[in-house]
Amino acid sequence: MSFRYAWNDLRTWVKLRLKGRTPGHGEIYAAKIAAKLRRGEAHATLGGRAWDGAQGDLGTEWSSESFAARGVAVFEELQRLGLRRGMRCLDYGCGSLRIGQHVMRLLDPGCYIGLDVTDEFYTYGLANIGPELIAEKRPHLAVLSDAVIDEQAKAPPDFLFSSAVVQHVPPRELGTYFGRILKLTGADTTAVVSFVIADKVQRTAQFSWFYPAERLIRAVRDLDPAIRIDVVPYDITDQDRRGRQRQALVLRR
Repeated sequence: MSFRYAWNDLRTWVKLRLKGRTPGHGEIYAAKIAAKLRRGEAHATLGGRAWDGAQGDLGTEWSSESFAARGVAVFEELQRLGLRRGMRCLDYGCGSLRIGQHVMRLLDPGCYIGLDVTDEFYTYGLANIGPELIAEKRPHLAVLSDAVIDEQAKAPPDFLFSSAVVQHVPPRELGTYFGRILKLTGADTTAVVSFVIADKVQRTAQFSWFYPAERLIRAVRDLDPAIRIDVVPYDITDQDRRGRQRQALVLRR
């Protein structure tokens, strides 16, 4: 990428180090997006504003009604892939809870777990979901760390999904990403990792990579040769403003 991108990343890395953190790519990405959201800018999937892709358009503030309409297509796909009431579900990279809100409503109290690299993302979602649902469903939300992963791995979820996350993971960090996913995938867990379809590894923006299924499968196999991997359709194209097509890896032991 350009020198400007590299310099901006270095400045963000230094700021995080001064706060006592050891940032990887995900933490740098999250810090920069969080800073944009604090300035009132919009993001396609995160934060408190709508986004229409227009250059310089800050978008409109989400209301509880408009926010409730977000993430429905993904939620329906997750149900098709096995998400059911009575399960414990872990949302890896929960963001602003645009999908998590629907999962919470489906599940029993205390059975939704949302993890992300910063609490700023899901704080926006909590404000739009409202206190009644949060009080009723008692979701467990936490910032990703090795300690949090180890704690959750003691009682693996029945269902795990990671939506629109791997596209922000650089090739050199796929091992770390899938290592955490696999640690959380127990004997009875179904893990769903969605990705944008590509013929080859493509860096499409400063913080965006598209991968062919074979590259992601290899990253998983390098960590666990025995795990079962299915590549399945993940049809939310009509909900993607850019018209991107997706598939999902479904991992089971």
